[in-house]
Amino acid sequence: KVSEMIVEYVDWLKTPIKKKDGELRPRIESWASVEGYLYRFIGARLGSKVASEVTNSDIAKLQNDIVAGRIGKPSVSNARHARSAGGGMFKWAAEAGRDYVKASPYVNLPKLDPEYERERVLTVDEISTLWWGLDQPDLPCSRQIALALKFGLVTMLRTKEFLKAAPSEFTGPCTIDA
Repeated sequence: KVSEMIVEYVDWLKTPIKKKDGELRPRIESWASVEGYLYRFIGARLGSKVASEVTNSDIAKLQNDIVAGRIGKPSVSNARHARSAGGGMFKWAAEAGRDYVKASPYVNLPKLDPEYERERVLTVDEISTLWWGLDQPDLPCSRQIALALKFGLVTMLRTKEFLKAAPSEFTGPCTIDA
């Protein structure tokens, strides 16, 4: 079944391997994101199917349903990420030694509409309002969340980049080496 294949594939993705820098890290470091797309879209729709019975048409319909919002919020981006995650999994499943499928159904799929970068950025005044507003005592969120948002503004990291930080990176003594 596809659901069993997802479990095995995710385990394979998060298996630590020695990276170029010599550190032992998961094979695919964004495995949690891939896992989310696999379970939320592919597992939800195709999880009970036998993997070898999944067709190109099943994948095309799934992709179209994601774009149309019949599975979650309408999103070309979600369709693109789900397609990438599923395509990787079925390619892995088709490799020698695995008995899930003989070939991947992720071939000759209809093209997705193009995505355009967001053009809107915060103005200096909006950033200032947000910054000082996060210090207000009547915020509808915790102080930790307000500080995390400030941290994001200061470091200009993407949300996923600073969400991966371990709590220990934010606690304990702060030392600056000269």
